[in-house]
Amino acid sequence: MRKNISDTAIFLTGDRKGSSSVFLMMIMASMAGLVISLIAVTNIVASAGAADSVFTLAGRSVLAEYDRDLKDDFGIFAFRGSSPEIEEKVSFYAGYTLAQNPSFRMKDVRADTCEYTLMNTEAFRHEIIGCAKYAAARGLADGTSGEEKGAGKEVSSGTGHHGRDGAPRDYVLRNSMIINGLPSKELGKGGSLWKKIKRMMPEAGKVFRKGTDKYWMNKYIMSTFKNAQDNSGGRDTFFNYEAEYILEGHYSDEKNRKAFKRELMLLRNAVDLPYILTDTKMMAEVTSLAAKLTPGPEAAATEAVLIEAWALAEAENDIEILVHGGKVPLWKTDETWAVSLKNAVKGTSGYIDTGSKHGLTYQGYLQTFLFFQDDETKIARIMDLIQINMKGTSDRDFLIRECNLGFAFGAKVNGRSFSYAHKY
Repeated sequence: MRKNISDTAIFLTGDRKGSSSVFLMMIMASMAGLVISLIAVTNIVASAGAADSVFTLAGRSVLAEYDRDLKDDFGIFAFRGSSPEIEEKVSFYAGYTLAQNPSFRMKDVRADTCEYTLMNTEAFRHEIIGCAKYAAARGLADGTSGEEKGAGKEVSSGTGHHGRDGAPRDYVLRNSMIINGLPSKELGKGGSLWKKIKRMMPEAGKVFRKGTDKYWMNKYIMSTFKNAQDNSGGRDTFFNYEAEYILEGHYSDEKNRKAFKRELMLLRNAVDLPYILTDTKMMAEVTSLAAKLTPGPEAAATEAVLIEAWALAEAENDIEILVHGGKVPLWKTDETWAVSLKNAVKGTSGYIDTGSKHGLTYQGYLQTFLFFQDDETKIARIMDLIQINMKGTSDRDFLIRECNLGFAFGAKVNGRSFSYAHKY
């Protein structure tokens, strides 16, 4: 190859010395071209690196615009903005820097929030579970379960908040625009909670098992929202029975309180009745009294009525113990059974406190019912409460569906494509 080049140079110059000069010039020209190519490549790489840094910073700048009230009150990092609004912000942040160098030409900025919207139930679930774990790690949430600790920060009788006249005060959400804009309207509501509990009763042993997603979600609810026995939360809320709302879904405080009390009554009655049937001493009392009241064939029917009346009276007493801050074990014993058959038939004023040191408190039973509520319904109603409270305290236009936990975006600079995914 070299000989051919040399021969060509001799042919062009007619001189071997001249051919060497031409050969050297050709080498120099090749090297110059190589240097220019390297400079061009280096410039492309450098510009790509600069653009990447600018876009990364622009994305983080958008995330920095999180809603502080949402973070302070509910532990959720999220910012508000639609895809066009995010594209405009990225273009502004990145364009301000890139405009300093005329050689940078940015175009086709596109943003997408579908995967990161707060209305994405899976993303929302992951967020609140992470929030509960973080709070527990920092000691911000009580780590005990309803089995171990009964009272919240402020224990009430669970009979409602009272107005100036002493009557229970009922907070009712009536604004149709707010109701129709609730996340639960879009995501849907669950069916009968009692039916779910009966269907899932074999899983009752998992209610207070730490480490599961259900445990952490319920921990978030119990530490973030008020209930009939913990009304002391450090923030203003529309409802006072928020955990009960998550279970029942009524737009009335009193309806939610009464509905949960009714569900709790059904549970206690269903547990107390079998205890009577399996206790020989109690059944002997029932048989004896039935024979006295209705001798003959009717005694069997009377027994059934007496058993149900006794179980119902015990269940009502259980509820009174709970709403007054006491504990009721899930399964009764002779020591924790309160109502006699005589009192069940005649009726008594007030309630009998067995003083049990074991069992579940009102909040423990709340956590039990929350365990059996399906996650989709819980998530939708948690979103409801956040939206209602945010509207009432910090931003009347607040909507969950406008909030994002992150976003993805792409853009082109000098014909080169860049893509990113930013999240908290």
